[in-house]
Amino acid sequence: MEDGDIFFASSIAWFKEYAKSPNPKTELMIKLEYLNTQTSRQFLNLFKILEAIPSSKIVWQFSDEDEDIEEMGQELAELVSVPFEFRTT
Repeated sequence: MEDGDIFFASSIAWFKEYAKSPNPKTELMIKLEYLNTQTSRQFLNLFKILEAIPSSKIVWQFSDEDEDIEEMGQELAELVSVPFEFRTT
């Protein structure tokens, strides 16, 4: 994606609004086949919003053969306080 800022703008805005009155439990499920640096930066912005939501969790799904996506998820998990669950598909 050439311009992740534009693509993610509506999702970021939605999550900011959702964070004002979230459900008792929030799970964000992510399943990717490709992830570049700009997209990972946008996911980090989104995950930082989730840090303010109690009982939130990120479920990071990846192919058991895709070590790059798994490693990127692990790197992102280290940068935020939101719990991550890793699942292979």
